Amino acid sequence: MRRSTSPDFNVTLSATQDSVQFDPRGLSLETLNTIVRFTGNVSANTDSVIIAGYTGKVVR
Repeated sequence: MRRSTSPDFNVTLSATQDSVQFDPRGLSLETLNTIVRFTGNVSANTDSVIIAGYTGKVVR
């Protein structure tokens, strides 16, 4: 189920890739990192996390 975070938390999410998929072992077939950006109601309220490509580890 897809749901917008904007009405509840006043936050917008954006990512460098449209999806992140993993096999049953928890490994990704993609080798590119995915950056997810969080933006609040003020442009100064921003943060991001990096999902490492192969392992899916959240780096930051």
